[in-house]
Amino acid sequence: MSSRRIYSVLVIVAVVVITLALVLRIGRPSPGVAPSDNEQYEGLAVEILPDSVTELSLEFGRVHHPSLVSKSVRIYNRTSETLALLSCDATCRCVWADLPNGAIEPNGYVDVRVWFDSKGEYGYIGNFARIHTSMKSSNIALWIDAEVE
Repeated sequence: MSSRRIYSVLVIVAVVVITLALVLRIGRPSPGVAPSDNEQYEGLAVEILPDSVTELSLEFGRVHHPSLVSKSVRIYNRTSETLALLSCDATCRCVWADLPNGAIEPNGYVDVRVWFDSKGEYGYIGNFARIHTSMKSSNIALWIDAEVE
């Protein structure tokens, strides 16, 4: 076998290995979420970190008009302080979140349901919502996408 042919085979094997590694990585927990905390939870997860805005993309995909759809998000408190989710502000009245009452202990979590109402919406919809916490410097930014048909 010539060295050129060996090189070609090695390049093909490398491309296949890299492609498989990328494909197998899809569906794993978001970076920063400890897999041990997230293993039994199959929804979206995000962490509140000290002095940061954490971003999460919620893709609702194709939504029929009119429909009310939601996604569950597990929010982990990775700060050293007990905190609460205070409010959710959105760029559209078609998006809101059901925030739980009470505190989230350090390394604890709560499940939040984020809603999208397609009534009055058509085509591609992109919205933004922010969940404010009792730690003013740590919030969650939600980017919401849907295709209303």
